[in-house]
Amino acid sequence: DYHLIDDLLIGDSQLTRSNKLIEKHNEFITNNDDVIFLGDLSGSETFMKGNETLPDKLKSLVKQLNHRKMILIIGNNDFVSQTNFYKECGFDEVYENPVLIQNPKCHLPDGINKLLLSHEPVNLGNNDDILNIHGHLHGCKKYYGVNCENHIDVFYSLYPRPMRLSEIIEFFKSGKYNGLKNVEI
Repeated sequence: DYHLIDDLLIGDSQLTRSNKLIEKHNEFITNNDDVIFLGDLSGSETFMKGNETLPDKLKSLVKQLNHRKMILIIGNNDFVSQTNFYKECGFDEVYENPVLIQNPKCHLPDGINKLLLSHEPVNLGNNDDILNIHGHLHGCKKYYGVNCENHIDVFYSLYPRPMRLSEIIEFFKSGKYNGLKNVEI
């Protein structure tokens, strides 16, 4: 969840946070890498009336991101109606719904043979062979009764940079994610 240009909402016309995100992204991502965004490219305010310059600012920022191929899975702050806009930003593929990858070419945890990429966690039911990699929660492990087993929320505090799929899976396999506690203060 990059939430680019959200800085403008708090009065930072220099886009300090957004520019730091782009710098960090480009430090770890090359033009030979495929990048999947799990939603919330920006805030929902981007396309509200009265903010006609925000889509142009967002497009300008996204065009600075290193990538070979970029995929966007629409998040709750993105707009399906703007699919063409996202493609103009440089996204090769834009998905409204979660994406299921069967038999991915990576080393998965024992018993897992599918990846479900989504913005919000998805109730997997009895599908114990699926690992749901998602965003949206920003580190929280509770979400409307969805069991956090076979889920991993990728968020900036987990790794303060873009994460490689292999890193996400290794972190999940380590058991450290399941050991994280949700503390309310």
